[in-house]
Amino acid sequence: MKKNIRRWLTPIALAGVLPVLSGCAALSGVKEEKPRTHQAVASKIGAELLVSFLKDDAAAFIRLLPGDAAQNFTEKDFKKTRESMTKELGTPVSYAFVTNLENPIANISVWRIRFERKSADNTKVITQEVLFKALSTKKEPEMLVGFNFL
Repeated sequence: MKKNIRRWLTPIALAGVLPVLSGCAALSGVKEEKPRTHQAVASKIGAELLVSFLKDDAAAFIRLLPGDAAQNFTEKDFKKTRESMTKELGTPVSYAFVTNLENPIANISVWRIRFERKSADNTKVITQEVLFKALSTKKEPEMLVGFNFL
């Protein structure tokens, strides 16, 4: 009986140890960056987009979009998109600048947006955050190139 237990125990033990050992080997080549010492400057246009989104101001939001996008994205599209997000996530209540990503051709600013909604039984407030990325030109005046919610 002891032999049967050992026969099953060895493969089970190896199955538990191998993933741990292989994980260590995989991480050995990963380099952790130190926090940046300079303060990243938030994109002005990214902040303006978020303020108009939080205030539900479709006209202000659309004014910030580049040429064709401004013509193709209507107030109705804005309302539909915002309604879809608020239905799933709740009401947007605040935003915060997170960082700029390094890129040689564009400014890429990342923001955190906080949403709040009531629980199904209305007993508590549920908060949820999503990321927002704004791409803009490096040349002055800063112009929006694109954006998306992550």
